[in-house]
Amino acid sequence: MVGKDPGSALPRRQQELRRSGRFALVIPVAVKWQNAESVIFREEAEAVEVNVYGAMLRMKAQPPVGTEVELTNRVSDEVTEVRVVAIRRMKTDGIAVELLSPIETFGGVTFRLKRATDDLMKLQRDIGLGGMDSSVLREFRDAVDFVRKTA
Repeated sequence: MVGKDPGSALPRRQQELRRSGRFALVIPVAVKWQNAESVIFREEAEAVEVNVYGAMLRMKAQPPVGTEVELTNRVSDEVTEVRVVAIRRMKTDGIAVELLSPIETFGGVTFRLKRATDDLMKLQRDIGLGGMDSSVLREFRDAVDFVRKTA
């Protein structure tokens, strides 16, 4: 089958190509970049989908693909460097960016909670298959109960 990976029912371009799933959340960010003539641009934007490797930014201006951009999380003031990898047409225009150095903290606690929720859902499915050591399962249950009470 041309255009398909073995064992897959989806054409290659429709398959998930990201290294990890993105989570929908809105993070206010400041975006700064410079063009080929060394003119510096600054714009307020929103990260509307985030993972540890990148994000989808909703913004009016669109730096060219390949441009390195400084991104500042307006909530945490954390700064990171990203590269524009694609221009996307959404309800409002946006750009896809890749973090030059993957970091887990840029999305903040909300991102970490969404990712943990996703991991727990996968773990629930796997636990249902059985074959777990009861002492490990008990230790996990106690840890989850402690987090639940804290939340």
